[in-house]
Amino acid sequence: MKMIVSVGACVAVVGAIIYWVNSTRPDEGQEKLCKATCPATVTIYTTTTCPFSHKAQRFLDKEGVSYQNYDVTGSPDLRKKLVIKAEGRKTVPQIFINGQPIGGYTDLVALKKSGKLKDMLAKKPVNDSSESE
Repeated sequence: MKMIVSVGACVAVVGAIIYWVNSTRPDEGQEKLCKATCPATVTIYTTTTCPFSHKAQRFLDKEGVSYQNYDVTGSPDLRKKLVIKAEGRKTVPQIFINGQPIGGYTDLVALKKSGKLKDMLAKKPVNDSSESE
């Protein structure tokens, strides 16, 4: 069975992929969110196999944001805590700033683009015990 794929279809697919990558990637060449340290407490729940978990960690690293990572791969008890803490969401990554659930990687990027992430990271946590496991 032969498969015939037009060059135009390939170009369209590649163009869509490039658009998606660029639209979900943090802006290049911009100032880091945290020049020294951010007063906010940032926690991220990830798995070793999730590409968005890795993207979120790279984003935070690139922005100079320190965070506590909890890998829920193969840990049903930690996964249960995540679902409760994330208000029922079961997907990873799940990111929390000062104990407030903000969602996953695309939510993190959207917050940066809107300017809200910088404000959230500038706030000190009400109590430091909100992020302990």
